[in-house]
Amino acid sequence: MAIPESQLSTWSHHGAQDSSKRTHEAIRRVLDAHQWPTGMTRNFYLKGSYRNDTNIRGDSDVDVVLELTSSFDHDASTLSKYEQGVLNSSFQPATYSWNDFRRETLKALEGGFGKGMVAQGNKNRLQSTGGIRSDLAPSDFVECLLFNAPDWMFQTSFQETYCSIVNWVGQSGIDELACQNGQQWLFGPPPEQWSVADAKAFANQLAHLWNDWE
Repeated sequence: MAIPESQLSTWSHHGAQDSSKRTHEAIRRVLDAHQWPTGMTRNFYLKGSYRNDTNIRGDSDVDVVLELTSSFDHDASTLSKYEQGVLNSSFQPATYSWNDFRRETLKALEGGFGKGMVAQGNKNRLQSTGGIRSDLAPSDFVECLLFNAPDWMFQTSFQETYCSIVNWVGQSGIDELACQNGQQWLFGPPPEQWSVADAKAFANQLAHLWNDWE
């Protein structure tokens, strides 16, 4: 039995707007209140589905970025001796590393929310308590996948759109899809990329959800 059009319509509506807003504002306040080491400047901003206004009902995660802006890594090996001299005279060596910045960020979050409420992983997240495994298809990867779907697959009904895209992912070669920014491949071995096997498994589970709907 197919997923009803009314159910797909419900899932398509925005959700968790108020709680997402409170979450990112709470994180911002904690980071702003922290006593950062002198010279360690940073920029806090939103990314992902909440930032792009594509979060849906039941999607309560908020992706935020804390970017270190006061130091950078570089490769000057291809510069001439003169150019390297100009570089060295224009910038001073940083007194802290990315790892120092990460430790300071964790210190800020743990100080504001409590150590037991911050879990470390590929992304730090505030723990929440509370089919399809949540780690199989992170929302930002799904957004990139939908971005690459051919325009004609977005039909006049949610049911037609659902079936077209699920079949496309399950049957086509999707190895060389790019992210929306055009700067990085969607699929690859690093943790910030998705795997084709997981994307195919996700499409397979969506097909089962459609076929087994009661």
